[in-house]
Amino acid sequence: MFICGIDENGRGSLLGPLVITAAVFESEKEELLKEIGVKDSKKISKEKREELYEILKKEAKEIKIIKIFPPEIDYFLKFTNLNSLEAKKISDLIEMTNADIYFIDSVTKSKKFKNEILKYVNKKVEIHVENYLDENNVFVAAASIIGKVERDREIEKLKEEMKIDFGSGYPSDQKTINFIKEFYFKYKDFPSFVRKSWITIDKIKNEIKIKSLKDFL
Repeated sequence: MFICGIDENGRGSLLGPLVITAAVFESEKEELLKEIGVKDSKKISKEKREELYEILKKEAKEIKIIKIFPPEIDYFLKFTNLNSLEAKKISDLIEMTNADIYFIDSVTKSKKFKNEILKYVNKKVEIHVENYLDENNVFVAAASIIGKVERDREIEKLKEEMKIDFGSGYPSDQKTINFIKEFYFKYKDFPSFVRKSWITIDKIKNEIKIKSLKDFL
């Protein structure tokens, strides 16, 4: 029997891609995954994630990754919400892979999210959608690790291109906020890898407009 775990990384970030990963393993691999320390990517170090990433690539039957970059996110959010966008991309991953059972970490109420995914799936599949599966299911945790490494590498590429360390990319990171503010203040626009539809971005724009007005007065 083949089991697929699906999870996302970077959902709440201001910068970089939202990464959704499907990782398919033989069911017999479950004990091995536990033995090597596979668990929610947020609970292990970067070095351990990198180590597990290489092992998981070898042990998996299939790995499929979808990276949704900010321009696509911003475009879709004009017409729908992030949950619907993720549901559509997850359905694409289901269509792209072959597994007997799919375990999917839910980003909202599990029953609602499952129905949203099934709207787009064109083949008969058994899927289980639950909250916190990245913490409770080793196959979903494996997908979480793979996606986290992939997203971190995308962020590092952006830092190299910009020649600046802008932090984690999340709104809770002051280094990220300072970078975005300084860039917008200087260029009156945001980098292409910023999710301009995020409410935090509107707040930054308004803050800088108020500051500029005060300076003018």
